[in-house]
Amino acid sequence: MHSNIKLICLDLDGTTLKDISNISEGNIEYINKAYNSGIKIALVTGRLFIHCLYFSKVLGIPIYAVGNNGTYVYDVENNKVVYSNFFGVDFLVKIHKFVREKHFNTHYSTIDTIYSNNKLEDYHNEEDKKEYSMKEVVIDSEDSWDNVFKNHGDNICKVVVSSNDQNKLNDLILKVMELGEFEIEYSWVNTIEILKKGEGKGKGIIELRKYLDIDKKDIMCIGDSENDISMFRECGYKVAMNNAIDKLKEKADFITLDFDKDGVAYAIKNLLEHF
Repeated sequence: MHSNIKLICLDLDGTTLKDISNISEGNIEYINKAYNSGIKIALVTGRLFIHCLYFSKVLGIPIYAVGNNGTYVYDVENNKVVYSNFFGVDFLVKIHKFVREKHFNTHYSTIDTIYSNNKLEDYHNEEDKKEYSMKEVVIDSEDSWDNVFKNHGDNICKVVVSSNDQNKLNDLILKVMELGEFEIEYSWVNTIEILKKGEGKGKGIIELRKYLDIDKKDIMCIGDSENDISMFRECGYKVAMNNAIDKLKEKADFITLDFDKDGVAYAIKNLLEHF
């Protein structure tokens, strides 16, 4: 294992979190041990930036937030935006044209708010996060979307689309990709995330490492899903969870334990033994 790691980049769901809202005591302990050893910590997630702030509070350390699938990078300690890239009205109208035709479950994310055409079931106990809770606005009329894009388009950085009809989802992917202006990644078996061309977790890490003046070889990344592949491309030491998809495991330097068996703690423990 490379012993000069200066930055650890951690995916959240399926990796650092033991469930939808919590980090295990074991993971907290070893993330803090890494931080106290002089290693910087970044949370790199498809979740909204506001959740990164919450989990920074849970960890009790200042982290770097790479939220909204890499499109918003923030230095928590210095209260500074490192990088951001938002859609704007024109891009959103192009995407929504296809979404509207097929009636997908869709939500449009800012750094703290989701505009959705259906009530989300993915997140629980948001009220417990208090000032770090995600806001949700359900849009129940198609005519209202134009106003959402007009008023909030410059703050929307990610679009999430889901369907249990794989053929319908594949058709959407083809149509959106034909435009040549977007990136698409699976975040779950029936869910895709649409970003502007060139964006993703990897792009967020590129911007963070430039800001921190850290070499790619001195970064360790830990993840589990397809949207972690671009993250793996931008780090020197790649760790896949045991519960990770096969495509990610094939690219890993090390496979740690499952997310519910403190796989992050196990990987960091192995790192610190060589540090």
